[in-house]
Amino acid sequence: MSKKESNVISNQFKKEYKWFIEKYLFRLLGIVNKQLKYDQVAFDEDIAYVAQADDAIYFSVNRCRLFRLDLEGSQRITEDNIKLANRIIQEFLPLSEYKRTDSKRQNNSYPNSKERPGAYAVYRDYIYKRAIEKGISYWILGDYESDYIEEFFGILEEWAVKTYEGKNVTLGFIINPSETSTFDNTYGNWLSFMRDDSAAVLTDCIHSVIELDKDCNFIRHISVSEDDCLQHCDLSYRIPLRFTQVIRRYVTGDKVGVFLLNNGDIILAKNGALCFLKRNLQWLNLSYEAFCNALHPFIDAYHITDTKLIESIFASVLDVSFSHTGGIIALVDTPWDDRKTLKLTESGILNPCDNLQIEKSAEELYREAIKGARKGNVKAKKEDVRKRILKRSIIQSLVHEDKFQKVDRKLRSELMSLDGACILDCAGNIYSFGAIIQNDSGSSGGGRGAAARKLSAYGMAVKISTDGYIELYINQVVEYAIK
Repeated sequence: MSKKESNVISNQFKKEYKWFIEKYLFRLLGIVNKQLKYDQVAFDEDIAYVAQADDAIYFSVNRCRLFRLDLEGSQRITEDNIKLANRIIQEFLPLSEYKRTDSKRQNNSYPNSKERPGAYAVYRDYIYKRAIEKGISYWILGDYESDYIEEFFGILEEWAVKTYEGKNVTLGFIINPSETSTFDNTYGNWLSFMRDDSAAVLTDCIHSVIELDKDCNFIRHISVSEDDCLQHCDLSYRIPLRFTQVIRRYVTGDKVGVFLLNNGDIILAKNGALCFLKRNLQWLNLSYEAFCNALHPFIDAYHITDTKLIESIFASVLDVSFSHTGGIIALVDTPWDDRKTLKLTESGILNPCDNLQIEKSAEELYREAIKGARKGNVKAKKEDVRKRILKRSIIQSLVHEDKFQKVDRKLRSELMSLDGACILDCAGNIYSFGAIIQNDSGSSGGGRGAAARKLSAYGMAVKISTDGYIELYINQVVEYAIK
């Protein structure tokens, strides 16, 4: 195709291409609240569909760069995710509705959008998700094209809505592209067996997994209790505590971990870390890099240089999410008490009895808390104050005045699961665990969502729902979501 011809890209295709990138590909790359800019430049040589350079990501087709996404400061998309994006675009193009160089349809199987708008939207959503699924399947294998991986994901989706003996099923697998199965497939392969109820009991994805080759043939069963011992394993902030042993030991080299959880989620792990999660038929980015990209404006604005603090927050968010206890963690301006617009304890947002940074004895706090209580409510007020002060004393004994990043990781997730919010300053000093935030009247999105939104007005806050959903608020706007 000549340079002149490459400039003639159909407007209908541009709209469709832009829609697919913004509504489907962005959420897989962990990009939220961003829009592409038109940036049409023609080239004489072939160029990648997706490339990262000069603080921007460029999207191209037919030797023509069409769109640009500007990155801010240290924001970056990993090279592995750029490779994935290229693979997905490669799968999207032949499935797209319109030809690239004119406005005619190339796929007439799409329902008429004007006559049957509902059917059109459903079909387009199915086609786009199929492009994502195929792109991920081939990316897992280093571009080796095996339809068995896509079939494998389809069977996992079936198990996600089934039960065995009345219980939801968990399954764990390691895909190993470097090894070939020696299993006799005369009477059927592993995928055939996966459809049988017997497959439901063989792994739990936390302590045991099945290793498969690139065509999903059985290699072996492996578990963390091999040789009658549980081996020592260093923790990683990129992995939830419950998956640490199996991922650190077995998701190495070019191996990929695929885990079906009992709530129907499917997670992918690669290079010793979580990378993607499939929830409600949508693939989302669960990586530390995506979290940091979303947090970038806050980190820059408040000059946070302690990466250990951010790593600890991300690790604890993962732990709480996968334990399904729910929680809130907020990082606020330092020092919060000195802001003219907000007095931490005087505003009523945070009860003094919940504030670990107040240097007063339990007796002083008790006297001040019940002072001025209305007649008739004193007894109830006293009981509430006693409970709050006791909880405060226990928490102080547990954390020993350490900064958040110094507190034991398991203890952090347990304390974050208390009803209420964990509040830190930008150095990691702990204001509270389990603080009950007084929300504004008429606030929406549930108690946790309203509290996280309110706290984010003074920094950032992460809400973790009991169903595992994650939302990051900055200045009361959701900047990142696993939802």
